[in-house]
Amino acid sequence: MNPMFHGKAVAVITLLMVVSAARAQDAFSSVGDAGISMGESTISTMQTGLVFESIRRKAGGAKRGSSRGISRVAATTYRSDARVTARVESRYAQYAAGVSPNVGKIVAADMKNFDPAPAWSKVVLPYGLHSGDIADTLAGYYLLNYVIANKQTVNPTRVQVLAFRNRLKTGLARNQKFAAFTDAQKQELSEVLMLNYLYQHKAFSNAVAQNNPAALQKLADIAAKRFRKEMRLDPTKLVLTEKGFDPRS
Repeated sequence: MNPMFHGKAVAVITLLMVVSAARAQDAFSSVGDAGISMGESTISTMQTGLVFESIRRKAGGAKRGSSRGISRVAATTYRSDARVTARVESRYAQYAAGVSPNVGKIVAADMKNFDPAPAWSKVVLPYGLHSGDIADTLAGYYLLNYVIANKQTVNPTRVQVLAFRNRLKTGLARNQKFAAFTDAQKQELSEVLMLNYLYQHKAFSNAVAQNNPAALQKLADIAAKRFRKEMRLDPTKLVLTEKGFDPRS
């Protein structure tokens, strides 16, 4: 079974096995949103530019933006620093503890068992996504939320995944707000999203394995709300093609 979104043999499931099925779903709703507002690296900072503009324009939600004023191409790659990883893990556990002491203990235990980048990479590598590039992290994160929001049981193809990643990479490269991000900021946001991905992935995997319609609907509602809030697009009205996302006809 394809490992990107569900599969009993996925390495990350083993890495997160301290989280039971019920606890994972609690962690999804309370911890899965944790890091988006952590630090200065926020998704909203980036997506206000050109990342999703073409999709919103096709859907009738935005006018064509001007490309004037773009002075340089921003790199989406970054060099990792172990100190940033340690800070992300510490703050992630602190956030979880603030939401729920019990969930905080679970997350703190998880942080001792794995690092976000290697765990995330084992899940998404078959789709051509790699750590060290924030475009890849964002692609995996939003594709997972798209799948959950639509309660999709057929995984995207590698071609579809990379098409969406390439769109993101192009948009970010032209975004002058993103161009100001340091390596540390890009790494921080990437690793926070990796952790969100792992917990969301775990909760969705459990709901699919248990064939639990109520849990799947709850997760779908949360994912759709998150997608709309962060990307200003309704994931249930999008279709993933070999060219990336397009409005559903």
